[in-house]
Amino acid sequence: MLGIYLFQRYLNKIDDYNFITIWETKIMIHTRRYFTFLFINYIVGVTIISQILLLGDTTVFLSIIVVLFVGLIYGVYLVRSILKFVAINSQRLVNIKSGVSTETFKKDNVVN
Repeated sequence: MLGIYLFQRYLNKIDDYNFITIWETKIMIHTRRYFTFLFINYIVGVTIISQILLLGDTTVFLSIIVVLFVGLIYGVYLVRSILKFVAINSQRLVNIKSGVSTETFKKDNVVN
């Protein structure tokens, strides 16, 4: 989730032309690869967090409950951050393609 946040900050800083280039050629073409990476990240994250919470405990019932709880919480936050990332950048792409400028600096009042 931190990687998604940092990449979103990078995308917010670049101009519209570079954004279209990166979004269409690097992200949308390799979507399956990114979702596979996020699924592996989810499995590893749930495993590590569950092992830390169950340090020294060997009860099967408690282990199952902790893994389900951690998987649910971590999964909801991961899906939320992915959907937010895709929605924000898809909205920006549609705005750019329809002609709406996202730049906040107005060049009308600049002298020379």
